[in-house]
Amino acid sequence: MRGFAIAEAYPGFFKRITEIIMEKTKDVVIGDHTFRIGRVRADLGNWIVWQFQNGDFRKESVFPTVQAYMFDVCFRMKPVGGPPNGMMPGGAAQAAQTMPVKCYDAASRRWLIPDLADDIWTVSNLFNEAIDFNFADFFRKLGTKKPQEGEALDTPQLPSLQA
Repeated sequence: MRGFAIAEAYPGFFKRITEIIMEKTKDVVIGDHTFRIGRVRADLGNWIVWQFQNGDFRKESVFPTVQAYMFDVCFRMKPVGGPPNGMMPGGAAQAAQTMPVKCYDAASRRWLIPDLADDIWTVSNLFNEAIDFNFADFFRKLGTKKPQEGEALDTPQLPSLQA
């Protein structure tokens, strides 16, 4: 009953809570698989934003690090449990249950799902989706403010992967 009381006292409360929870991850379908993309930590995101704004993103020394941070928050959804044909007794369909499986380890720069190591199409799409999910709203809100010509900016140091 408590949930109903909250819903009556604060219209839209559960919808807003759901929106907050939903924006922490995003599920995307790439090829035959569903991937769950998470958010990078704020300090890592800040460092990546600086790389975009200063044009350092394209540097050979920076891009692999940005890739590692993006792939580190990506998971491939693996079907688990349930009847093998997806049908319950009596013929009722059962939604497949899934669990997230981490795709990449940024610290070791190693794919944890081996078939992704040589799948350029999936990896490229996954990277684009992760960048979009983590930064598109930020840059839209910011208006991609760039420094004025001659303005010196202090680039933040590369954050540690350890939380």
